[in-house]
Amino acid sequence: MASTKSVLTRLTERETTILLRELPRRYHTHANDVLLSAFGRVMARWTGSDDVLIDLEGHGREEIFDDVDLTRTVGWFTTMFPVALDLRDQEWGRTLKSVKEQLRAIPHRGLSYGALGLDHVHPEVSFNYLGQFDWPTGRLYRGVGGLDLDASPQHTRYHLIDLVGKVEHGYLEFSWFYSANVHSQGTVQALADALLDALREIIRAPGTGGHTPSDFPLARLTQAQVDRIAGPDVRDIYPLTPIQAGMVYHDVSEKDEGTYFQQTTFVLGGVTDPPRLAMAW
Repeated sequence: MASTKSVLTRLTERETTILLRELPRRYHTHANDVLLSAFGRVMARWTGSDDVLIDLEGHGREEIFDDVDLTRTVGWFTTMFPVALDLRDQEWGRTLKSVKEQLRAIPHRGLSYGALGLDHVHPEVSFNYLGQFDWPTGRLYRGVGGLDLDASPQHTRYHLIDLVGKVEHGYLEFSWFYSANVHSQGTVQALADALLDALREIIRAPGTGGHTPSDFPLARLTQAQVDRIAGPDVRDIYPLTPIQAGMVYHDVSEKDEGTYFQQTTFVLGGVTDPPRLAMAW
């Protein structure tokens, strides 16, 4: 810990807004997914491997049970679990969708990893996005200090590189923590600059957006099927009921038979203003 150094970088306020608000809306995802896509791509290019192993740290306040209410609790329920991401070099839209799906596939959002004592995997880099980090002020309480925690100088660093992101005063900032005994400042600065470049590439060429299969868990669709039928106005997709599936089957296999087709004709009298009725209908 005594050898720990850090490199600080940040985006502009406008870039922060696009990355953390506009892009997640376009891809129906979270800011964490966008940032991990860029960070993972930087790690992949640096190491020369498409497979990147990252320790993902979270706040632990996951709503995975209906009967658990965390609104009256204070503090962090920190989670830490390894994530293996496939980050092959492709256009950013496909990368964002791929990372989103890989993260959604993690059981219980990582909460079960520590509970099961699965600690035999030790990634060398970690990622933690803290979100909005403006310290609140007021008479009741006031936060002071930064991201550094008290630790013994003789304590061993758990990761070679820790990346911590936060938004303060409207700017997205990244703190790269590393050991001067292992990496030079120039190496880490180059990685930090590469991350900003990757995020700016996403801003300039974000892709068309869209849904992914995890947005419609009941339907169990592939990405190709989602791309074909899930337009921007689609809120949800449900699987067919058995009788609906039968209707589709007969319509596809016996198009001219008229199975399940019923037509009713009737006469409606006493209508004084047919155009108004037509509009209402």
